[in-house]
Amino acid sequence: MDRDPGEIYHELTRGLGKPVYDRVEAPATPEQRAMLERLSGRRVRLTDLAEEKIQTILTHAPGNRASVRDGRHPKDLYESFRGADHLRRILEQEQTIVSAALAPAPQRSGLAGNTNLEGKQ
Repeated sequence: MDRDPGEIYHELTRGLGKPVYDRVEAPATPEQRAMLERLSGRRVRLTDLAEEKIQTILTHAPGNRASVRDGRHPKDLYESFRGADHLRRILEQEQTIVSAALAPAPQRSGLAGNTNLEGKQ
């Protein structure tokens, strides 16, 4: 290789922007991990994330079909090539997605099971 890797990096960042990173620790309970493991991309109702169109939602790697979730934490390393404000919007919106996925299912109206309408005596 005739070119300096640092030179190549600077050339790429001039065209794409410099990456901004943040690591977020988001420990999950065993119940939350199980819910996240079962989460389907179909449940994500957003079409945009930080003003960019969501093109694909992956739950498994295309090559070996391995789960993209590690079972310990929701994704904890984030990056943006559009700056710190863009990264902050990504973090805020993803937290909304995860919180919605972990929220209890809405209760159905009406009566279910063996309900004693008159109360216990």
